[in-house]
Amino acid sequence: MAQRPIFIPDFFRENLVREEIIEFDWYPGMSVQQKRKSIKSLHEMALTRGISPVLEISTKSDETFGIELSAFNIRLNACNDRSIIVEAAFQGGKIFENGGPYKDLYNCSGRQIKKDERLVNSGKLIAFQFEDLK
Repeated sequence: MAQRPIFIPDFFRENLVREEIIEFDWYPGMSVQQKRKSIKSLHEMALTRGISPVLEISTKSDETFGIELSAFNIRLNACNDRSIIVEAAFQGGKIFENGGPYKDLYNCSGRQIKKDERLVNSGKLIAFQFEDLK
C-alpha cells in the first residue's frame, strides 16, 4: 500500500485547494504498465471517497493535458532567461548532506535527470535552492 495526496479545488478556502491523502495499492516496477496500474488504483480509491474525476498530472497520464502539465514538460524561464523544465529546477536545486545543489542538471533532459546517481547517493535531503531562493 502507498499514500499520495490528491488536490481538490475549493473556492471557499483561502488557498483555493483542499488536500486529501489517498491510500491505494502500489505496483512496483519501472514499466509504464506498472505505473499505470498504480495510477488506476489511486483513482479507484479516490472514487470510493467521492473524488472524481481525477486528472493525473504525469508523463504516464492517460490524458494529453495531464502529460502536458507534467514537471517533465512544463518549462520556466530562469537563470539568465533560459528555459528549463520544472523537473530540472526541482532536482538540480536539491541540497543533500554530501552534495548539491547540482546546477548542471538544469541543462539536462528528464531522462538524464532520472539516471543521475548523485540524487540517490548524496545522503539525506536537507534543503532546496533555486537561483536566489533557499
